[in-house]
Amino acid sequence: MDQQRGYTLVGDAIAPGWDNTQGQAIFQTAFTANTKINATVEANDGLANAVITVLKGAGVKANTIPTTGQDATIQGMENVLQGYQCGSVYKPIYIEAQAAVALATILRAGQTPSTDLVNGTTKDPKSATTEPAVL
Repeated sequence: MDQQRGYTLVGDAIAPGWDNTQGQAIFQTAFTANTKINATVEANDGLANAVITVLKGAGVKANTIPTTGQDATIQGMENVLQGYQCGSVYKPIYIEAQAAVALATILRAGQTPSTDLVNGTTKDPKSATTEPAVL
């Protein structure tokens, strides 16, 4: 158990290529080995739906095991409304891509990005150092 955070991590697996079928098989194995899993975190709504499929197949009712996702897909929103998924995040990729291209262009030219582009900070999860960020 992670005493500081108050949880016990019982699995940490990545579905190769974010493949939903592989994700479902990975979670099925984990859930079969530990039916006391009581929360999950998925990279996107497709993988969340794969986990939810396993949970439904095991008879787990809605609003029982929190599951997350990303991309705000129709299936993800249906799962949220049905109580199988806690939420989803929509991130407009074109805005992220524009910022990444602008930042790369400025850095490649050896210049310092302006504060209207690098407009925030984030903490590195491993070193806990504060890093500049485009938010």
